[in-house]
Amino acid sequence: MSFTRYFSMALELGLEKSMFIKVVSLSVIATLVESLGLAMIVPIYQYMNANGDIEWLLKNEKYWLEMQQVFAVAGLQLSLTTFLLTAMVLIIIRQAAAFLRLLIVAKTREALKQHVRESVFSRYLAAQTHYQHKMAKGELVSELTNELQKVGVLLVAIISLITIIVNLTIYLTFLFITSWQMTLISVAIISLAMVPLQRLQTQTRSAGEKSVAANSEATSFVVERLQMGRVIRLAGIETVEKTRMSRHAAQQFLTMMQVERLMAIAAVAVEPIILAMVLVMLYISVVWLNMATITLGLFLIIIVRLLPIARDFVKARQIISSTISSVEVIYDRLRALKVHAEPDDGSQVLDNIENNIQFAKVSFKYDGTDTVVLKDISIEIPAGKTTAIIGPSGAGKSTLIDLLPRLRKPSAGTIYFDGQDLADIRLASLRRNISYVPQEPQIFDASIADHIRLGKANATMDEIRDAARLAGATQFIEALPHGYETVVGERGGRLSGGQRQRLDLARAIVRKAPVLIMDEPTSNLDPESEKDFLNALGQIQRELKPTVIVVAHRLSTIRHADKIIILSNGIVEASGRHEELIEISKWYKDLAVGQA
Repeated sequence: MSFTRYFSMALELGLEKSMFIKVVSLSVIATLVESLGLAMIVPIYQYMNANGDIEWLLKNEKYWLEMQQVFAVAGLQLSLTTFLLTAMVLIIIRQAAAFLRLLIVAKTREALKQHVRESVFSRYLAAQTHYQHKMAKGELVSELTNELQKVGVLLVAIISLITIIVNLTIYLTFLFITSWQMTLISVAIISLAMVPLQRLQTQTRSAGEKSVAANSEATSFVVERLQMGRVIRLAGIETVEKTRMSRHAAQQFLTMMQVERLMAIAAVAVEPIILAMVLVMLYISVVWLNMATITLGLFLIIIVRLLPIARDFVKARQIISSTISSVEVIYDRLRALKVHAEPDDGSQVLDNIENNIQFAKVSFKYDGTDTVVLKDISIEIPAGKTTAIIGPSGAGKSTLIDLLPRLRKPSAGTIYFDGQDLADIRLASLRRNISYVPQEPQIFDASIADHIRLGKANATMDEIRDAARLAGATQFIEALPHGYETVVGERGGRLSGGQRQRLDLARAIVRKAPVLIMDEPTSNLDPESEKDFLNALGQIQRELKPTVIVVAHRLSTIRHADKIIILSNGIVEASGRHEELIEISKWYKDLAVGQA
């Protein structure tokens, strides 16, 4: 991959051109000023060699007349004091430019990392559901931690490389003015010196790719095991998992050390190569070119100044080779997230649902498969009523309700909200009218009030308390040490299962959306907690009168629903009230007997 490609990737990741231009400009200023400071050595030497005879110097030495005119513009006279003060001022200007450059580079690096982090997260949230589900979360965590740090490292290396190229150009220009023969020889020798280092670049790139893979695998392993701590302990496999973790950690160590070894080889090898180059040029300048002592001295000073620049050039190339794989991973992730962004082609606004939701010959199958999850579903969900969806595992219940907020799109058929085609409704408008309660409460590590506000960002405390009351959560919340300001811990770990479920219900109903969808809301609750939850649901139905859609496998949860729909193998087997289904559906009757 070419340097131009590296820079193009950095721009796409969020590098600000203005910041980059500032950095390069300051580098140019610093190098020019430093070069002028080095050039002051010549007049100082000539002045001392002529015992301060300015008149003689103006008549016999090159550039002195031009220098006198330049100094006169500034109101200065030619003297040793002026030369020394000028050199000092140039050094101060150079250091000031270098200081500002360091600050801007740091700011640019951190701003780029912040931009990438926010872009990945926002694009993940905007990605289609099926892409989110198949994405390995451990890989994403690794990209936002391990590999993201290397984005900043690569950016600094790119900026350094461009700065070095600018500096080399300026110094070579001064060298050319001093001796064009030696400059051409220097360029040829430098080019030859870089040849043996090229193989190291290739090896470093390969080592960087292995390091990225090792980091991704290790992070995926850790993320997965952290979620399964209880299972690991009860299965008694702690020793096995520790051994696996050790293998991942060892692989990370080995791949990283391979990168560091190659970087160290390049760092150690470059100086002897450049030193040999200097000695060769010194021999040529003395024996072949008979270069004047002062010219030779200035030439050598510039060459010595170029030594660290050449070393930094090699180092920057090595850093780019070792980190580009990390950047490519993040770059590809951002592009993939953009490609799989959730489409929003709707133009209409959904205000309310007054009549019904209709499924008209709706079918669904996952992309890339021939398995039909839902087939020719035609049902009506009446507004302001409770409709339950029940059926055996794998019947398509969760997929059916995912179609309503357009988490998934039908493969065929149409869904209507009061006669409006679901596909024509703006996504934000649609989801503003739907609240959702998942099977497993999704509780963040925040205060109770903040969690309820996830349903409505600008909810007042009165609205939060009212939502908690409707969800049957007021009693346990007010009994907590800090009430609504109590922090519930990661995944709500400081609450019981029933408390988490009611808290999540409060989050769903605080915005009072006309549609309330609940996916197996009581599956993990004990009978007493289920009873409390159903009482809260009844209160919500009486006061808010939403269109409630409940997916359940417990008849105790749905037996009083206004309408019950039985799904089996992706088709509607029957629908009606509890009593009607007992008569017409053997599967439902057997379920009722089994749960009696």
